[in-house]
Parts: sequence; C-alpha cells; structure tokens
Amino acid sequence: MADATKLLFSTSNNFQKILTNGSTTITVPADSGVIPIVYTAFTLATHGLGYIPTARVFFEYPSGQLWPVQSDSNMNPILGRYYLTTNTLVLEAVSFTGSNESVKVYYRIYSDASH
Repeated sequence: MADATKLLFSTSNNFQKILTNGSTTITVPADSGVIPIVYTAFTLATHGLGYIPTARVFFEYPSGQLWPVQSDSNMNPILGRYYLTTNTLVLEAVSFTGSNESVKVYYRIYSDASH
C-alpha cells in the first residue's frame, strides 16, 4: 500500500475540501456603454465561515460551454468577476451581447476540513 504522507497532495490533509457547491441561473444585464463598465452584483451563496475561503465560479454560456469567471477574459461576451467576504460569495457580471442574458452559474466554495 502506498504511503500517503509522501504525496504532495493528499485528501487526508486539511486542504481545499468542498464546503458547498451549487448552481443558479441569473439574468445578466446588457452593458450600458458607460465607461467604466457597470457590473451587477449577485450573491451566489452564504457560507458563514467567518473567514474568506477559496472559491471557483463558472458561467455556462452559451449552453453546454463552461467558462471560468475571471475579470480579464475577453473570450466570452459575458464578463464577470467574483469575490468572497467572511460570509458570502458574490458574483459581478455584465453582458456584451447587446441584450440581457440568462446565464447558468456554477460555484464551489472550499475550506479546510475543520469546518
């Protein structure tokens, strides 16, 4: 049997355990053409950890294509960024398609195993 203590990454350690995950559909408003870009905020989840954990967020747009949410991506007409507080996961997004878009969003919040 392999010795897990010699691995660089082991799920037996308190590192990046999935605390919660989920998905929701949001309506992302179209860009108004105003500089700077105006984002709309959506609270995706309440984690209540009392500290800022790690998360990953993805858009499904168009249907069947998953894109990581990142503020420097020009590959998708839905532009987004996200941040965490000590209690919530918040997504900010805007559509550059010329109209409001219904977009499915997937998220995962990670914490250590003690929570």
